[in-house]
Amino acid sequence: MLVQRSAIAALLIGSASGQAEEIPRAAPESVGLSSEALEAVTRKLQEHVDAGDIAGVVAAVMREGKLVYQEALGHISAFAS
Repeated sequence: MLVQRSAIAALLIGSASGQAEEIPRAAPESVGLSSEALEAVTRKLQEHVDAGDIAGVVAAVMREGKLVYQEALGHISAFAS
């Protein structure tokens, strides 16, 4: 699956001066990925949040040096006491 072969991390790269550089963004299709497949990933991750398996998740996909998917789901306080 193309999504599995893609990097599952998005990092801000700090320059020598300590300033963050902007990560280029692109449509999934422009780098050979499917928007529909990435939407399915979002639905599956949301199912895990809704089921209480995880409190939340942040997911990102980069391909060819471009950020093509970024989602944050859930709540940080879901399991707070």
